[in-house]
Amino acid sequence: MNDQHSDTPSPQPHVIVIGAGPVGLLLANLLGLRGAAVTVLEKNPALAGTTSRAIGITPPSLEILEGAGLVDHFLSEGLQIGAAHVMYTPGGHTLGSLTFDRIHDRYPFILSIPQHRTRTILEEGTRRFPSVTVRYEHRAEEYHERPDKGRTDEGRFDANSPTVTVRCTDGSTWSGDYCVAADGAHGETSARAGITHNRGSYRHRFFMADFRDHTDLGSAAYLWFTRHGAVESFPLPSGVRRWIVQLDRQAPGESNGTAPDLEGIVRQRAGYDLDRGERLWETGFQPSWSEAETFHRGKLYLAGDAAHTMSPIGGQGMNVGFGDAALLAELFTGDHHDADSAVHSRYHRVRRRAARSATRRAAAGMTLGTMRGYPASAVRNVLVRIALLRIFRPWIARHFAMLAFKAGEPG
Repeated sequence: MNDQHSDTPSPQPHVIVIGAGPVGLLLANLLGLRGAAVTVLEKNPALAGTTSRAIGITPPSLEILEGAGLVDHFLSEGLQIGAAHVMYTPGGHTLGSLTFDRIHDRYPFILSIPQHRTRTILEEGTRRFPSVTVRYEHRAEEYHERPDKGRTDEGRFDANSPTVTVRCTDGSTWSGDYCVAADGAHGETSARAGITHNRGSYRHRFFMADFRDHTDLGSAAYLWFTRHGAVESFPLPSGVRRWIVQLDRQAPGESNGTAPDLEGIVRQRAGYDLDRGERLWETGFQPSWSEAETFHRGKLYLAGDAAHTMSPIGGQGMNVGFGDAALLAELFTGDHHDADSAVHSRYHRVRRRAARSATRRAAAGMTLGTMRGYPASAVRNVLVRIALLRIFRPWIARHFAMLAFKAGEPG
């Protein structure tokens, strides 16, 4: 007997996404491309802020953006970093170098682009889909989930189907079949659902700022691992360069409430003179980590920083979040969506492994680069020299480019 519904496509769900950061907006694009209805609720005004923050997009993430039909927009605005050089003195003594020219057939580089431009491109991308709506100044304050009552015989969602409801502070109420909390490390949605987080912090402290670039460093990334502390420098589009310095416990200038003397630290450790008057943006930070006890409970899923955070040294956080979005889009819109809780528990298993792997990598890289004094820095320099020998370079390059972090793989 033939199944009269065998050729009928399964209806696509309505997904409520809380948070219009890069991960939430990417998910909205991926779902919109598959015909799903999406409502994105963001507490802040439209695209508030112009900070750069996360700047590196790796080849696996570029593959995801390619699948979303947006990669050309990113490539046209971003800057391609094709090499990274590790130094240990201001005079230019090199521990080793990496090139990314053989890591990927289409994207043999790390793409540098400010986070606010990433958000803008992704937000504009959602406008391609009539089924996707982004609502700013909508702060979610309540989350409710109705028990699973099943479907109609036709396989359609009915009034008794699994439903989530989100109520905002302005009194508006939004209902759907799934909810994704992409509201950041300090988002409130997971707590309302009773999901706790394990958290910790590292002892290292950093300060970073973006400057108009007048150096001779070009489009390469540079890292100085000195006995006094680390300095990192990454190019950005439009003639801008980011500088990140490792601070002492009490950084110069902090005692009187002013920002640390980043320029003096860079001069001492890297040998470059920066003009404090050309700081475009600045912030200090102490790296931390967090992991939700579960990335999935009922019809609620956590993605990006709402699920996991890690040291930003190494630039892995946003890219892991992009992998979260890609797997969620697959699960929500596949033939099995809403049918098998075991299938959906795959999200927690796979993405937790990916997040833990990235967290370990970020912590290990940060620990190695921040060794100070003798003999720790001398031992570190030997290890880095060995790791950057010709025989190991291809593997190290793939490691930094996160080539193992596919949408459904742990890395």
